[in-house]
Amino acid sequence: MAMSAVSDTRQNTGMRDAEMFEACFIRASLSKLLHSRHPYDFIETYESLQQVFNYQTHYVNLGFWEEGCTTQEAGRSLLEEVAKQLDLQPGNHLLDVGSGLGQAAVDLCRDYKLGSITGLNINPRQTKFANMLASREGLAGKVNHFVGDACRDLSRFNQQGITRIIALECANHFSLLERFLDMAHDLLGAGGRIALSINTAGKDLTLKQRWLMQAGFGFVPVSIQKWRQLLDDSGFVKISTKDVTLYVLNRGLQYGLDRLQQTDKLGHWSTLQRFYLRLQLKTALMSVKCGSLKYFIVSARID
Repeated sequence: MAMSAVSDTRQNTGMRDAEMFEACFIRASLSKLLHSRHPYDFIETYESLQQVFNYQTHYVNLGFWEEGCTTQEAGRSLLEEVAKQLDLQPGNHLLDVGSGLGQAAVDLCRDYKLGSITGLNINPRQTKFANMLASREGLAGKVNHFVGDACRDLSRFNQQGITRIIALECANHFSLLERFLDMAHDLLGAGGRIALSINTAGKDLTLKQRWLMQAGFGFVPVSIQKWRQLLDDSGFVKISTKDVTLYVLNRGLQYGLDRLQQTDKLGHWSTLQRFYLRLQLKTALMSVKCGSLKYFIVSARID
């Protein structure tokens, strides 16, 4: 393809993306963002993620920065690291919990020639965008996203032959972790596999640290030992935990802060909004450096 044709394709894709965002999300002032406590309802959230982490596609995660600041599409790299734990085979049926904007489902379906991917997401705006993206990419028949609660609605998919579950950076927000894992176990059945990427508490958290994490991240992480116990209690076996704090939090948060310092291309964000985003990244990085916040890829299976 000629260079001009590549440029035209990227420009057209960007225009269609902008139209999809305008159709699904709203714009926010900082006061509206703080008042709602639902940043994933606003276009600015995705504009900032794409600019701060230099993502070209629609990933909503911290990324896996194996090559440091030279890493390309770190959001997809994180997906690949987690997907490795699932032993995905052509024709498999996968449940993508907390499926975000749907980019992971599109890439997994194509890369592994999956039979189907079902996305489950509590956010209706994200779900609408994800279905539009799947349709645009010619995968509407194989990739379908639904609005639902991961702690209550997994049984809706009992008849779909799902043998794999993936959950990227969402399980920390689940209010009923035990119920989610119990339902995941029941849905998967013998031979099924689950893989998650999660923030964990690196040590006992003080009251102040718990308050800061709840205020800044929207959750208070539990220890990796607690996660292992929860999976074991739900009947999962061969539990594997991989500490990737260096590649995700140390490198990713620092990269984001550096980009935020250098770029002025944060869409419609005001100086105050940029300050708020910088404060969140700095707070998270401080938690990492003092050892109170870690990041793991966790997987398990059912005999």
